[in-house]
Amino acid sequence: MFVPGVEIPEWFTYKNWGTDRISVALPKNWYTPTFTGFAICVVFDMITSHFIISPKHLKMFQGPVMKFTFTSHDGARSGVSFLLGRIGSEKPLGLDNTFLGYLPIRSVRTGYLCGDRYNRVRDWIQLDFGTCYKPEEAIKGLGVPLVNKYDICDPE
Repeated sequence: MFVPGVEIPEWFTYKNWGTDRISVALPKNWYTPTFTGFAICVVFDMITSHFIISPKHLKMFQGPVMKFTFTSHDGARSGVSFLLGRIGSEKPLGLDNTFLGYLPIRSVRTGYLCGDRYNRVRDWIQLDFGTCYKPEEAIKGLGVPLVNKYDICDPE
């Protein structure tokens, strides 16, 4: 979800301002049966506007490309890159944009890791989260918390 402004929500436990990377030492025993994934917050400026124009549709701007890299006890690294999405807008995005999203652990495990690396998820000790550099974006801040099923609101 894209929203105007430059705020990383208060409940994001790991935050970093003024850089395009954040490194998190994962807590001991972080990977539990209730762990569901990672929330993501990226505060950025869109310096130039690359967009796709379709007749009678909003202009589509590509959001930042991000990368999660996990390091295990033995130094092995596994990475996941993903596009934050496309943004529909009547005009160029410009300054002060915030993206809020969620990366489920099942997407990391089943979509990108396989074999022995799948079994090593619980051995990850560090998460590095950052942008794949694109000159048309200026990352102002990043935030990421660990999310478990008890953090997700039930509307009922």
